[in-house]
Amino acid sequence: MKKLAPVGRVGMVLALAALLFLFSCNKTTAPGTVADPVFDPPAGDYAQDQMVSLSCATDGAEIRYTLDGSDPDDYSARYLSALLVELGKTVKARASKPGMVSSAIAGAFYSGITPTPQIGLESGDYEAGQPVIIIINNQGLNLESLFIRFTLDGSEPSDSSTVYQGQIMLTESCTVKARAFYLNWNPSPVVAAHYTVSIPTVQAPSIDPPSGYVQVPLTISISCPTADASIRFTQDGTEPNEGSNLYAGPILITETGQLTVKARAYKEYAYPSQVASESYTITWPPPEMVFVQGGSFNNGSSNVTLSSFYIAQFELTQAEYREVMGYNPSQSHGVGDIYPVYSVSWYDAIEYCNRRSSQEGRVPCYSYGAYGSDPDAWPAGWNQSAVNHTLLNCDWSANGYRLPTEMEWMFAAKGGNQSQGYTYSGSNDIASVAWYGSNAGNSTHIIGGKDTNELGTYDMSGNVYEWVWDIQAPYPAEDQFDPHGPDSGFFRVTRGGYYNSVANACTVTSRSSNNANVAYSLYGFRICRNSR
Repeated sequence: MKKLAPVGRVGMVLALAALLFLFSCNKTTAPGTVADPVFDPPAGDYAQDQMVSLSCATDGAEIRYTLDGSDPDDYSARYLSALLVELGKTVKARASKPGMVSSAIAGAFYSGITPTPQIGLESGDYEAGQPVIIIINNQGLNLESLFIRFTLDGSEPSDSSTVYQGQIMLTESCTVKARAFYLNWNPSPVVAAHYTVSIPTVQAPSIDPPSGYVQVPLTISISCPTADASIRFTQDGTEPNEGSNLYAGPILITETGQLTVKARAYKEYAYPSQVASESYTITWPPPEMVFVQGGSFNNGSSNVTLSSFYIAQFELTQAEYREVMGYNPSQSHGVGDIYPVYSVSWYDAIEYCNRRSSQEGRVPCYSYGAYGSDPDAWPAGWNQSAVNHTLLNCDWSANGYRLPTEMEWMFAAKGGNQSQGYTYSGSNDIASVAWYGSNAGNSTHIIGGKDTNELGTYDMSGNVYEWVWDIQAPYPAEDQFDPHGPDSGFFRVTRGGYYNSVANACTVTSRSSNNANVAYSLYGFRICRNSR
């Protein structure tokens, strides 16, 4: 193989010079062609509008330019001095000189950098419902062309991401990323904040009053410790939901019976509360009771001294009896809520007193043998036989309702310590204080329809006979203190006469009696209780 001759040092220098010459010829404007215009400052990203100067290396060349992106021609504006170029605009220029070829069209785009938004809530742990605000210094930009876009999933915001239009409410853990976009400008840098969001539970509401026996009118109030929570409630025992009644103020209950109120509290961005529930047995209010100051009187056989006590102002009504016992036994001689109850036996009156006492949280007075004071625990048939009446015992120290003793009834009917000695309860004129055989039309009448007696009680003469506690027997001859009557005998005493009685049966001294299991239409009762 023929060997190549080695290149000498001079040859290498000549070769390199030739290459440099060729390169410089490629970068130099062709002969007879005007040099391209030069922009100062050059194209690029800027934070504000720029004063741009144009120049041309060809002496005596004229430069024409445009600012609207169109190509300049011989009719375009002639460059005379530095131009104010708004960010987002493109300057195009061409240089020309007579007798030479015009330069190429040169262009420079001056892009703005969109201001960086700021996330107003720093990263951290928050409860759901915390607002996130994104702000930006718009620097006098056209707001119609400025948009903040954001994501919640950690991805980079793009020009198709959700536009920020107001505060973002945190509902779950997320990463908020935001970027600002401005027409023809470069988008801002991305800003981010990460939030760990916990969802609270609304505190359970409270219902007042608590469960129990209550009276009409009943006002029920519901409150919730969680601020701004809304409360939904039901009154039929069903579970409340967001479609249930909205609590707006105290609930007024005017009907008696059983009632269960349930409530649940709600708040946006929080779990609903536990359900609160209260159940009520709603009865008529306690009877109007008249205080009878203790004192002494003569019953016709002996002197009797009594301790103070309360006695009902009216005979027990059909409504009161129905609310406790669940039925109205009165059907043929005047029917209505404020008529006296009748067709009740002595046993019925005893049972009523115990049940009402329990409903109102009082200690029942009566017990049956060894079976206690709850009538539901008494043996079947306890109230069927007249002879069982002596198995009933009374706790005279209890604060529950009971029948008055015969002497308590008589003392109250006479007007107590204020007695004027009237023949009938409150008057010597029977027609003014009593419904009886001559004016009642064989029917009971509403309570309180006649005049009151000295103490303020009504109908202790006439309307219905009233059961009292005592077993019928002659009065003792010796003086008595708080007597309760004999311990044995066949009948229980009734007092006061009834709607079809002769006048003499309606006096404050008249006595009658019957078997404890008899429930004729002439028998009713009124209740009393201790003053302690």
